[in-house]
Amino acid sequence: MNNLATKINEITVKVQNLISFHRQLKDENIKLLVINKELAKTLEEQKNIFKNLGKKNKMLTLAKSISKSENNSNELKSKINEYIREIDKCIALLNN
Repeated sequence: MNNLATKINEITVKVQNLISFHRQLKDENIKLLVINKELAKTLEEQKNIFKNLGKKNKMLTLAKSISKSENNSNELKSKINEYIREIDKCIALLNN
């Protein structure tokens, strides 16, 4: 009987240890889920920042190209006039 009581006590201690370990793992899992959500939110914010910076970069590149072309505004005006004449010719041919 004494041997049986000892074994039952040992099993009880092991079960209590397992329950304690299970609780610790559950707590750690909850903490990791919170961290995961925070990281996902940060990642999404970083993606938005990256996208906005890409748009700003495109605008700056366009602005630089426009400022360069302002120096050649006469050349630009003549090109536009040339395109307009070509369009007018095409319209005239379509109307015939």
